[in-house]
Amino acid sequence: MEYNVEKQHEKGKFHAIERINKLCDKDSFMEIYSGVRHNCTSFGMEKKDIPYDGVITGFGTINGRKVAVYAQDFTVQGGSLGLMHGKKIAELIDKAIQARCPVIGINDSGGARIQEGVDALCGYGDLFYQNVRASGSVPQISIIAGPCAGGAVYSPGITDFIFAVDKISQLFITGPKVVKQVMFMDITSEDQKNQELLNSAVFQNHNVLTKSEPFLTTYRTTTAMSLFRLQNSTIANTKKKLISKK
Repeated sequence: MEYNVEKQHEKGKFHAIERINKLCDKDSFMEIYSGVRHNCTSFGMEKKDIPYDGVITGFGTINGRKVAVYAQDFTVQGGSLGLMHGKKIAELIDKAIQARCPVIGINDSGGARIQEGVDALCGYGDLFYQNVRASGSVPQISIIAGPCAGGAVYSPGITDFIFAVDKISQLFITGPKVVKQVMFMDITSEDQKNQELLNSAVFQNHNVLTKSEPFLTTYRTTTAMSLFRLQNSTIANTKKKLISKK
């Protein structure tokens, strides 16, 4: 599989596949559903080939522990979520629930794929459903590694932990241009992703980390600790439920 790595490097960012490989143990990541393509025929989309529909999904290990990982690729259609894109992530979470392993999402998306209309929202519906199913069953961790706009905000919002990258992460439902059109206010993306807002009660399990290598190194360590805590908590809750049923 060929990835457009240089396009991200020009922006001072790692590509989705690089983020996954730096997060997981060396050579442990195995991609699944790489052959998935969109089925949209509106607005000339039938002429566009979108590799792996803009999201890389699979399983790997962190410190020997099995994890399910997905990373949205901003170099492919802006990382936008369409029907098949959403189904890929939803299917990965479903398999993670069956395997009883944590789910880590690396979010870098402009939101719903407008060309697909309601089908894109259906993709979000599939994703949210699996997020809710996984809640309290397996740990879910989100990383905001770029823009995370519109519908793309909701999934991280209902996961257990959110990690933001200083000077890179953008987390908002409505962008600056729409705010100006509707509310006549001049606001920048930097204002909208203000750290004080991110550290508010809305995101109680939130961490802000520095960019590039230090971020990935810290995240890998912090993730391992978080997974250990969450897995122990999940096991304890399961035991309580079983005891109460008896």
